[in-house]
Amino acid sequence: MKMSDPQLYSMTVMWNGIEDVQQQLLAFIDESKKIQSWNKPFDGLFLIASSSSSEEIAQSIFKFLQGVSPFIISKLELGQNFGTLPEQSWQWFKEQGFKKES
Repeated sequence: MKMSDPQLYSMTVMWNGIEDVQQQLLAFIDESKKIQSWNKPFDGLFLIASSSSSEEIAQSIFKFLQGVSPFIISKLELGQNFGTLPEQSWQWFKEQGFKKES
């Protein structure tokens, strides 16, 4: 079975001051079969590359978090997202096959 090309998503998480949840979620994301690659530009934001849908990823995260921390996952559309990020995040986008627009 051929995997489809990965899509890019952003996941925003509110930690509610629960430090151990952050570390557990990082480990969960790192080992998730639904997530091919990820980047964390700053606290509370994850950039995710996955062949799964945003709904599938969200269901997996929801089961893990069990309502402890609210979050949202959104599909990123090339050319429709603007802002500033650390250079390492732009490098991650480039590694995923997307280029920074000038």
